[in-house]
Amino acid sequence: MVDDSLLHYKSLHKYIESGEWKDANSFIKRDSTAIYSTSSMGRTVLHIAVVAGHEEIVKKLVKEGKDKLVKMKDNRGYTALALVAELTGNTDIARCITYRKISRSETVYVFKDLLSMKTNDGEIPVLLAAAKGHKEMTRYLYSCTPLEDLADDNYRNGVLLLTRCITAEIFGTWLLNFN
Repeated sequence: MVDDSLLHYKSLHKYIESGEWKDANSFIKRDSTAIYSTSSMGRTVLHIAVVAGHEEIVKKLVKEGKDKLVKMKDNRGYTALALVAELTGNTDIARCITYRKISRSETVYVFKDLLSMKTNDGEIPVLLAAAKGHKEMTRYLYSCTPLEDLADDNYRNGVLLLTRCITAEIFGTWLLNFN
């Protein structure tokens, strides 16, 4: 996963990939721009952490890197959320990226516009999850994706989502709530 073109930040990316938060955090503390470093594929430390499935590291990176890191895209236009939606289907990691608990009873979607960000191919995260048959991920992303994203361009995304859900046998009454 980590490519040789990282030069100065190669060790940071390797720490993240192997789940070595203590070493990664030390590196980030020494170099404040390191958290935004990218590979030749345009992947950030957050992209690497979500693909590797390191939920605790994802939480820490989202907290440290804030809006800027969460919204960074790789060379294919994928945010870390888009990658987790397509590649792993890990809903817990998607939740780490998209919302924060303010109190026991209140949850706020802090990066709601992230659900609307398109890849270079025009795909939003819920479509990527459905295309790969990630049922739980598709349900989660559908529940928080703004309706207007599914109703755009003559309902193109809504129709595409429905088609992909049928193909992947992702069924449920939740899908019928699309107005």
